[in-house]
Amino acid sequence: MSWQAIGNAFGITRQAAFKRFGTISTTGIGEETMANPIIDLTSRAENIFEHLSKGDYGSVKSLMTFTCSRVLTKKKVMDVWDQVVADSGQFESCSNTTIQTADGTNVVAQKLNQYLGGGLTGQTQINHEAGEWLGRVAYNGAGKVTGILIVHPMQANNLPF
Repeated sequence: MSWQAIGNAFGITRQAAFKRFGTISTTGIGEETMANPIIDLTSRAENIFEHLSKGDYGSVKSLMTFTCSRVLTKKKVMDVWDQVVADSGQFESCSNTTIQTADGTNVVAQKLNQYLGGGLTGQTQINHEAGEWLGRVAYNGAGKVTGILIVHPMQANNLPF
């Protein structure tokens, strides 16, 4: 993806996009591209809930910032997950996953979320045997998790992120 494509997506110049979102490298054919993609945040959001469904808190913790892991302890996170399973049955899948900016706007291009500097939230529908939940994962600029929410879709208003 080029800086021009990112600039076009945000309605800014390619220079402004580069200044805001990172560094460049050349492909050897005269085209400038982004050097180091951070991560696919869409997959990361889904993987977090898949790890929780397997009881694998360690994998989830490894994706968190230090501060987040101190607040969202294994006991707290797994107690919430166990309550979701008790209310709605076993985990089946994630669907309708999107990446949003801090103000709730969907990121224009799916690949773009790999390069943004931070303040992004992954949102996914968590499908269980007998119901659905809304899962949200907040990320910092390095793609580390800074928060996780699991809420009933009817309570999805005025969330902290």
